[in-house]
Amino acid sequence: FDGNRPPDTCAVADGEECSETPGSSDGLVELKDLVALNSSRWGFEGRAGKMYMRITVLVLDICVYMTAVWTIAKRLVPPTNDEASMPGYFTTSQQQRTWLVLTALCQPAIVLIDHGHFQYNTVSLGLALWSFHYMTLEDSRTTSFYGPVIGSVLFSLALNFKQMELYHAPAVFAYLLGRCFRHGSERRTTGVQTTIKFFSLGVAVMCTFALLWAPFALTHRDSASSGANIDGVLQVVRRVFPFNRGIFEGKVANIWCALSVKPFSIRNRIPQDMLPIAALGLTLLFVLPICGMLFRAGERKQSVGDDLKILLWGASGTALAFFLASFQVHEKGILIALAPLSMLALDAPRFVSFFSVVATWSLWPLLVIDQLQSPYFCSIMIYTCIESLMKVQIQSTDNDECIIKFLAPVSVVVMIVLHLLEFLVDPPQSLPDLYPVLWSIVGCGLFSLLYLMILAAVWALLQQQDYHKIRKGGRNTVGVPAALALSLLLLSMPEPIAPLVVMMSRTNGSNLNAHAFESVPDLELTPSLLSRAAEPLPWEVARAKEKTPVLDLSSARDLSSTLSLAEGAAEEGRSDENPSREFLEPWMDGTLWKSTELALSSLGIDTRQALDR
Repeated sequence: FDGNRPPDTCAVADGEECSETPGSSDGLVELKDLVALNSSRWGFEGRAGKMYMRITVLVLDICVYMTAVWTIAKRLVPPTNDEASMPGYFTTSQQQRTWLVLTALCQPAIVLIDHGHFQYNTVSLGLALWSFHYMTLEDSRTTSFYGPVIGSVLFSLALNFKQMELYHAPAVFAYLLGRCFRHGSERRTTGVQTTIKFFSLGVAVMCTFALLWAPFALTHRDSASSGANIDGVLQVVRRVFPFNRGIFEGKVANIWCALSVKPFSIRNRIPQDMLPIAALGLTLLFVLPICGMLFRAGERKQSVGDDLKILLWGASGTALAFFLASFQVHEKGILIALAPLSMLALDAPRFVSFFSVVATWSLWPLLVIDQLQSPYFCSIMIYTCIESLMKVQIQSTDNDECIIKFLAPVSVVVMIVLHLLEFLVDPPQSLPDLYPVLWSIVGCGLFSLLYLMILAAVWALLQQQDYHKIRKGGRNTVGVPAALALSLLLLSMPEPIAPLVVMMSRTNGSNLNAHAFESVPDLELTPSLLSRAAEPLPWEVARAKEKTPVLDLSSARDLSSTLSLAEGAAEEGRSDENPSREFLEPWMDGTLWKSTELALSSLGIDTRQALDR
């Protein structure tokens, strides 16, 4: 590219669009100027360049991000038998899947940044979602580890495409490390198998990085030079980690920007060379709890689909932790936390919708610079309508915590009031950045609360999986006695209640009685315990008496003889062992049976043949 062209030929002066350069009508020449080494820094707004950016953003959005969203939606809402049996009907699972995809693709923050601010964030976000999909794949019938390996390659591509994917890296590393220690249902993973899994992940990542960094490491400005170009690699590293640009950029809604105002003035209290170390320490403090839980989730085999949910929650948590505490944060970094969280709209609809609105609201100072005020309000209204229609259409039950039900309306009121104040009241001359600073402080407070909620959600989901594992009869010191106690409780329940409890347990996906008895061999069974379990209960004895026949018709071969009473009916039918004949009822000595036989014979019915049949 021609990096020696004078910069003023494509510079923007006084808000006017830059002039057309010679040969720009050829299209390809103008695209070459769009990425010129030096001159493109001064602003380039040619018509062909705009069209190129719009088309490529949309095409990559469809090819990478939309396909990833649809694939994960099918994982979270798997097809049911109704879809195969009723192909012409729109089943409940199809409705849920469609609404999930629609809400994820209509996230206002992602639409405004990529299609208004003109960036390619959806490429890295789509690759990250694809990597999450493959990382959580597992075939219980085999010990194949191809899913995490493919996922590590895709995440390496996402990380090299946009360095902000580093926000997801701790979550990915912790989960994949746990997967290396996960054992199958038949046998435990040995040290050799764990080493092989870890080595395969390392090789996949290093090979991907080597292929992507090879052009920078092997290409020299001077064609006569040979060997490795260390300076080229260092140039890339300095741009990936811009420590010279300050601890934050603009008025971003994170902790460092909020603490930079008076009376805190954090940047004046900490030496500049210590700020990166302080940011690293605070980020690790926020990230490590989630990483520990993700390692635990990766190590233990989860239910179908729960691995993916835990990883989505964890990736959003680590991304939000980086956004709040890391060094050199940009406003659009909130998209890294928003993308995986948007796939959980069916699990926590109120939380996800509130997070989406807050993330978009925090971008307001940046969108004002890009003159995207009207698209900002329109996109939020469209997303709110879609999210409300989703709740009505699929009749979702919002199980979010009570705090979000209180926090969401109060926060929305505060955000609307700030918009009205900015529109109606001018800031004082001594505080020209009053409203951007207020945006930063309020946004930081809201994101901090949302981070704590994500942390609690990951913990609750992990504890829920441990609870399900206990109910499935796993070897657990607390779960086995609890299962046995539940079994004894069911045996001692009155008749109308016990079947109801068993039915409720089956509706939850497992039979508590069966799983409890699977765990009994792990305990010491005493003779008294067994005798108590085998002893018939009162309602069982009563039901057995009700089912006992009064007459033993099996002995009625000789109709001339008297029908004998059934076994067990003597106590209720006779007052003593040898009653006198005068006290016998007609049905007791067979008189009623004989008269009935004569009446049937007069009608032409042979009772002997009927009994033989």
